[in-house]
Amino acid sequence: MFGNIKEVANKYGMGGDWFKPEQGDNRVRVVSEFVDYGNHFDSVAKKSVICTGSDTCPICLKAIKSGTYQDNKPKVQFLGYVIDRKDEKIKLYRMSWSVFNSLNELSIAADYAFDGIPPYDITINRKGTTKNDTEYKVIAARQNSELTEDEMSKIAELKPIQAVLEDMIMKQGGEVEEYQSEEEINANLQAKK
Repeated sequence: MFGNIKEVANKYGMGGDWFKPEQGDNRVRVVSEFVDYGNHFDSVAKKSVICTGSDTCPICLKAIKSGTYQDNKPKVQFLGYVIDRKDEKIKLYRMSWSVFNSLNELSIAADYAFDGIPPYDITINRKGTTKNDTEYKVIAARQNSELTEDEMSKIAELKPIQAVLEDMIMKQGGEVEEYQSEEEINANLQAKK
């Protein structure tokens, strides 16, 4: 079975893919809760690094030691599953604060309100190509739609999203520690002085 990872991934619509919004409209269906986590961009290694908390994160510790923590605070992201309607595969999605906030606004809007997971597809419109000029606009589908039985069975087979995040942290060599708020980090910094 272990030699057939691609076959198994394709069977369940996983494909090892990550959903990354492209320029223009990207229609998806949110199929899980999203967990928040801190994320740094390591400019030396040229890759994203999950923040494991100010007491264990190497980037935070280096920034605290050099007095540049305020310039190197982790960026909040959200991890969860979506169905990419472009190819109908279930994919992991690192959702930005702006998309998450837009979904939050939809969750309390009279015409689109929901508890937990939206019962409709959403379109994420991306404009811009670089980190500094990219903007996202979220548009809800006009009507609720049921997930198919096939989609429901694939969703039931997914690894819990918190476990996925913990695996990502362990893979990068970190220890799993609960993400700290900015207030908790500042309190810890004051206590160390």
